[in-house]
Amino acid sequence: MKRTGINKEKYLKIKEKLGKKSNFVLFDGEKKLIKTPNDEDINKMHVNVVLLGLYIYKDGNNECLPNNLKSMIHGTSAEGAYLTDILEQQKQTVCDPKQYLNKNPRKMNEVFEKLKEELEYIGFDKKKCRIICLGSSVYRIAMIGLGFEYKLKKVCHYSSDLSVEHLKCNMLDALK
Repeated sequence: MKRTGINKEKYLKIKEKLGKKSNFVLFDGEKKLIKTPNDEDINKMHVNVVLLGLYIYKDGNNECLPNNLKSMIHGTSAEGAYLTDILEQQKQTVCDPKQYLNKNPRKMNEVFEKLKEELEYIGFDKKKCRIICLGSSVYRIAMIGLGFEYKLKKVCHYSSDLSVEHLKCNMLDALK
């Protein structure tokens, strides 16, 4: 698949419009997440893959990503991918987000309209690119909100009891 890259101008526009919500997952040579990307790092960013969580705490530079999630992504074609979530960080006050969305169809529609706008803004091509759903719950909710209009793939949730190696294999399978 031809890579749908991000150039510096597009990256700066995305950061300006989406702020902390805009996250690309990049690692340095020591397997640490890159906080402030340089031009070379920006050239590694792409939207061929979007990683979708229910809600992932993000501080604008991915410092708080769980270690298992970092391990699943590092060294795969998901490295450099865009990372977003269904519910924004401040929505974590909802006790059971899945139940909340299921009981509030208007809110579900609103959430997915915002997500579709975000995907369109970053240049995501729903015919060529795929969304990797981080866990079964995310996949089920995304199927309701996005349907068959997008290429959705499911991976095991990074907080599962599975080994890091198994999680990484699961990610690699989803990226095929």
